[in-house]
Amino acid sequence: IGPPPAPPSPNIPPVAWAAVAARGTAAEGSTSETVREVPEVVAVVGCRAALGAIISERNQAGEMGDAQEALGDILQALETCLSVSAGDGGNTITNTFGIDVKEERSCSQCGYVLPEEKHGDSNFFYHVLPVTLRTFQPPHPDTGVGPEHMLKQAYETDDRPCTKCSQGANNVNIRFDCKRTLARPPVVFSLAMNWETAEAPAADILATLARLPLVMDLNRVFAGLEKPTLYRLRSMWCWYGKHYVLIVYNPRIRQFVLFDDQSVKAIGGGWAAVENKCANGGLQPHVVFYELCPDQ
Repeated sequence: IGPPPAPPSPNIPPVAWAAVAARGTAAEGSTSETVREVPEVVAVVGCRAALGAIISERNQAGEMGDAQEALGDILQALETCLSVSAGDGGNTITNTFGIDVKEERSCSQCGYVLPEEKHGDSNFFYHVLPVTLRTFQPPHPDTGVGPEHMLKQAYETDDRPCTKCSQGANNVNIRFDCKRTLARPPVVFSLAMNWETAEAPAADILATLARLPLVMDLNRVFAGLEKPTLYRLRSMWCWYGKHYVLIVYNPRIRQFVLFDDQSVKAIGGGWAAVENKCANGGLQPHVVFYELCPDQ
């Protein structure tokens, strides 16, 4: 991606454009362990200043937001920039990353349907607890329930008081059944992993990665899709200590590649090697990116 054009509006700080223009090329075609050094990366200070100017104070120097917050802010900034420069109203970002979901929660006792709720940045992410993936047990082990059911189960029910039926008068929690309808399949489906701790044991990291689907059908996670809609795992934004790294699958060399600041190294051995690398290095996936398979 080349240098950004000059901002067409004074409402968008020039540094905002620089913040979303990532220079440098990824390692294409090499099969060596050390793929290559990336010559240029986005300047952290400039990126923080840009996001802090147009999004929120949590991007200022000295502040430590998590990967989901940072990505949400970057996507929001891109929406703003593209709305002005391309005149598309931010549709490019929405169609690529947006998870347009309608939630319908109904009381299991009286059938009362709650008004639709909005959940902040959830339009870009599908949130799930790693412990949900690790401890999930299918209701019938012999039915061949896939990983999609684990993701669907995370939002299938919600316990809360119901103000419309008699039990609600005593402020007693009642099970609400949730139906989630996806308006359209995004190009990129972002799975946000909300860890219980910043220093998860290796066994928990390994067990969580073992439950992550490499290929999944969103038609089994959401209502609203009329046919199978397949996605494949393409990259993960991982955290360890106070540092983030990116693991990306490179189809040209058929390997996963680790991006750690300016260092880029191929991880040999397929997905099993990625699991071991993360578990041994304490790498906790915070955002997992799935791309829509071709011809969907």
